[in-house]
Amino acid sequence: MLWRWVSLTTLVALGAADIARACPFCEGVKTTLSMEAESYDEIVLARLADRPRDAGKSDVPTARFEVFAVLKGAEILPGGQASRQPFSVEAILVANAKLGTPFLLRGTRDAGRGLVEWSVPIELNDRGVEYVRRLATLPAKGPERLAFILPYLDDDNDVLSTDAYAEFALAPYADLRPLREKLDPDALLGKAMDQNNSSRLRRLYLTMLGVCGNEKHARAIEALFAGPTDRPRQEVDAAVAAFLAIRRETGLPIVEETFLANAKADPGEVAAVVAAIRFHGDDAKLMSRVPLAASLRQSLHSPESAERVIGDLARWEDWSALPRLVELFVSAGETQSFVRQQILQYLDACPLPEAKAQFARLEKLEPQLAARVRSGALGAPDVPTVVGAAPVPPPALDAAPVPPPSADATTPPDPRNQPRATALDGNSQRSAWRTAIVVVCLILGFAILWLGLRGKKPGLHASTE
Repeated sequence: MLWRWVSLTTLVALGAADIARACPFCEGVKTTLSMEAESYDEIVLARLADRPRDAGKSDVPTARFEVFAVLKGAEILPGGQASRQPFSVEAILVANAKLGTPFLLRGTRDAGRGLVEWSVPIELNDRGVEYVRRLATLPAKGPERLAFILPYLDDDNDVLSTDAYAEFALAPYADLRPLREKLDPDALLGKAMDQNNSSRLRRLYLTMLGVCGNEKHARAIEALFAGPTDRPRQEVDAAVAAFLAIRRETGLPIVEETFLANAKADPGEVAAVVAAIRFHGDDAKLMSRVPLAASLRQSLHSPESAERVIGDLARWEDWSALPRLVELFVSAGETQSFVRQQILQYLDACPLPEAKAQFARLEKLEPQLAARVRSGALGAPDVPTVVGAAPVPPPALDAAPVPPPSADATTPPDPRNQPRATALDGNSQRSAWRTAIVVVCLILGFAILWLGLRGKKPGLHASTE
C-alpha cells in the first residue's frame, strides 16, 4: 500500500509539472532569472565604474562596479544600511562594455572569509534595469506577472527576451487564459508564421493564439499543419492544440483525417498531434474527453500507431477500444512485444468483466509477459488512473479463436494474489527509474524545506537609492 501511495503521489506531481505549463510545447526551458535568484545571497544592480584590469597572469580580469540598487541581501552594504548607497564591489568581467553600463550582479556569501563571491555579471540596458526591478515587486506567479512580462517577449535585449520566454513557458496554463483581452491575435498569427522567429517562439505564439483567436485564425493555423509544404513541419503540436482551442470538437475530424487515421502520415507528426490532444484532455479542459478519446482511437489501425495512444485511452478510462486492441494483440507478431505489453496492461486496468476474460485468453499467447503485467514487475504506472472520468463501456465482443501457445511455452504460476499496479503504463520499462528519481527529489525537497524553516534567509526585495 505504501509503495502504491508513493507512486501515485509522485506521479501526480510529475504529471502536473509536465502538463500544466502555459506553453507545454515550448522547449529548452529550465529556469528564469527569478528562479535563479533563490540560490544567491546577494543580488544588486550596479554600473561599470572602472574597466577590467588584469591582476596577474593567473587571475581573470576584474572590474569595479558602483551599486545603485540592492534587490536581495541588504546586509552586504557598509554597516548593513541601504542608505549608505552608492558603494562599490569588484567582480569578474569579460564583456567589452562602456563605463556606466548597468549590470545585474549575483553573489554567494562566504561567511568564513567574510566576503561575497560574485558570479559573472549580466549586462543590461535601462529597460533591463526596469524589468529586473519590477520582477522583484511582482507576485511570484499569476496573470499580473505575465501581463507585465508580455511586451518583453520581443525585446532586442537577449537577456530580457529569453527570460520573458522562460516565464511564459513555465507559467501555469491557467495564468495565460486571463490575458485574452491583452493579446493581439493578428499580431500573434504574423509572428507564428514568421520563419525568422525561432521554432520555440512560434510554438509559444501559437499557444497564445489559441487563447484569443477566432475562426479566421483557425483557418490560417489549419494551413500550417494540413496544407502543402516543402519543408518539415516543426510546430505541429502547438498548431493543432491552438486549432482545437478555437474550433473545439468541430476541428477533430480534420485532425483525424490528416494524421490519426492516415496510415501514410509522418510518425513524428502523429506523435505531435497525440501530444496536442493529450494537452486538451489533461489540462486545457475546453472540451469533453469523450470526443478526444474517439479521435485517439483512430490511431488503432496498426500496432505501431496504437502504442502512442493506448496509455491515454486507459488513463481516460475509455474502455470502448477493448475489441480493437484484442484484435491488434492477436495480429501483432512476437517482435511487437511492446504493444502487446501495453494491451495487456490496458486489459489489466479495465474493470469490466470482458477485459478479465480477454486477458485470460490472450495470456496463452504471452504467458511470461502476462505474468509480469499481473505482478506489476514491469514498473509503476507513468500516470495514475484519472478519477471522475466517465468510463465508456465496450460493445459486445465476439470471442475470436486464439492460436494455441507454442510447444515450448511454459505457463508460470498464477500470481493473481500478488499486489500489482492497477493502471496502464505506456512506458513502463522506463517508469521505475523515473519514479525512483521523483521520490528522491521529493525527499530532498522536504529536507530543504525543513532546513529552510529552521533558518530563513532574507527574501527578494527591492531597495533603491
